[in-house]
Amino acid sequence: MSAEYGERGVELLARARRAFGGTQVREPIRRKAIAFFGRAPEVAALAGVDADLAQAAVDKLDRGTMPTKEELDALVASIRFVRGALRVQDDRILAPRDAQLSVATRAAIERWLPGVAAIRGVRGGCRVAIGTGFLVASRAMITAGHVVDHMAQATDVAAHFDFEHARPERRPKVRIRSVLALHPDEDVALLELEGDGPLAGVPIAPAPGAAPGQPIVVVGHPAKDGRCPPFLLPVFDDIYEVKRASPGEVMEAGLTRVYHDASTLGGNSGSPVFDGAGQVIAVHVSGEFADRNEAVSSAVLRSEPRIAARIDRWG
Repeated sequence: MSAEYGERGVELLARARRAFGGTQVREPIRRKAIAFFGRAPEVAALAGVDADLAQAAVDKLDRGTMPTKEELDALVASIRFVRGALRVQDDRILAPRDAQLSVATRAAIERWLPGVAAIRGVRGGCRVAIGTGFLVASRAMITAGHVVDHMAQATDVAAHFDFEHARPERRPKVRIRSVLALHPDEDVALLELEGDGPLAGVPIAPAPGAAPGQPIVVVGHPAKDGRCPPFLLPVFDDIYEVKRASPGEVMEAGLTRVYHDASTLGGNSGSPVFDGAGQVIAVHVSGEFADRNEAVSSAVLRSEPRIAARIDRWG
């Protein structure tokens, strides 16, 4: 084992094995391309997914040596590509048969999908995506603190609870009345709605208890981002701002932070990060493409009295 391999090499190999179901990369990529797009090699190539380089990375990791940066980039791109960002329609996750989402996890999360909303407002005469939020009471919603800054630049800001691809909105939008609380230290906020949302709230884990390798699903409304690398475009099949469920796993976790590798974009700010039991363990707040994403843990939500009171009131 090379000196530079260390814990990072072990972690990367474990992630690859979980994502590909072993150490063979090419076949999972081919199957995913067919499942999502109906064709394989040209889609993977268009996505910038180099299966040969990714395979070389896994082979080196399996031998205890670190791949080159080019090989590592290809491996990360391939992991994101095979996971996808699954569209939601009629409060159901449209998951191909080989999606990395168990039947039990899918059912646990679908129960709470109506409580996740796109936050949208009018700017420059157009209704635009601002972020994502989720209910913690019938008229109270959690989002990322920086989403509040973007809300201030728009008018007629509202929560859209079923903003889905190729589907008319079944539920009326609910205007956002005010900001009830901004966490003094963390990037989370509590919003007040003018009317009731479709659920009394989404369950918040009392303590995240997240561990590296733990499966998670981020539900939100990824918006197109000019910084997006080419390999992410087919992951979102060039359809943006609609509700999606993005499988991934925990990369690192602490008392206040959960880092994960689900495929997200700018509109995911404020998205709930669900565990396999359908509980929110964190709030997605930021990310670095092809690296890792940052989320504020559920422990932080419960540490702010005004937010905790809303959570405890219904749950």
